Amino acid sequence: INAFRHLENLKILNLSYNKLENFDKRLVINGEEENSKYLSNLERLDLGGNNIISIESNSFNKLINLKHLNLSVSHLPILTDSHFSGLSSLETLH
Repeated sequence: INAFRHLENLKILNLSYNKLENFDKRLVINGEEENSKYLSNLERLDLGGNNIISIESNSFNKLINLKHLNLSVSHLPILTDSHFSGLSSLETLH
């Protein structure tokens, strides 16, 4: 899960078409640390083409610079405001 922990300057992360079924927020934050800067510079996250059926609420709230989020071709039954809290920079959502 901590494969990306040292990539604080990463701007684009493409995990599309990887047969992911669940999105674990530990992929983008360092555990539960309040002041985590883990992937805080990420601007584009592509999760499209996966079989994602669940995303934990507040999974993206540390991605303050995220501008583009792709969740297309997912099997998410419902998304709420809590899934997108903290994404004040978000410009596109697919």
